[in-house]
Amino acid sequence: LSSVFEIGCGSGYNLYSFKRFEKNIEISGIEPSEIASNHAKFLGVNVINDIVENLEEYPLNKYKVIILSHVFEHFVNPISVLSLIVNNISKNNYLYLEGPDSEFPLFETPLSAFWFQIPHTYYLNRHNLDAIFKSFNFTIVKFKQKNNILKYLVKFQGKPKEKKYNFNLSIGGFQVLRFKLAII
Repeated sequence: LSSVFEIGCGSGYNLYSFKRFEKNIEISGIEPSEIASNHAKFLGVNVINDIVENLEEYPLNKYKVIILSHVFEHFVNPISVLSLIVNNISKNNYLYLEGPDSEFPLFETPLSAFWFQIPHTYYLNRHNLDAIFKSFNFTIVKFKQKNNILKYLVKFQGKPKEKKYNFNLSIGGFQVLRFKLAII
């Protein structure tokens, strides 16, 4: 593994772990929180303090792996974020996505305390993520569901010439990716 870019890298601990175990690895990330970005920089992680909508300004194609760890469910429009990623990576790049499984939440934890909270704007499950990855021309390399968390490693197969990445995801008239509205 030569290079990793994390979207929503927070305080930088995931990237710092790569740096600790692989000395010659190039690690970078993007994080909107200035406080978290500063902490990551303190750890020696190259972090861009910016919002995900500005990803097209950064050369993601130079990174072998893109990480989305517990951030995809927080995006207001995760499909547009995935479109930005796909339009800025190369064939055979990898994407690692990890997030809560809405089909099998942990019942030991109150649902409102972890799964069904205001910051989670989308509910992820194996069905909608499989369909999303297929639509964006990713091949699933490895899938694991552990402790009610979905973990995917997918490989980008390249952009089909006729493919457009703006779509409404539905199967048989059933909307697969559910949007959550929160009234405060």
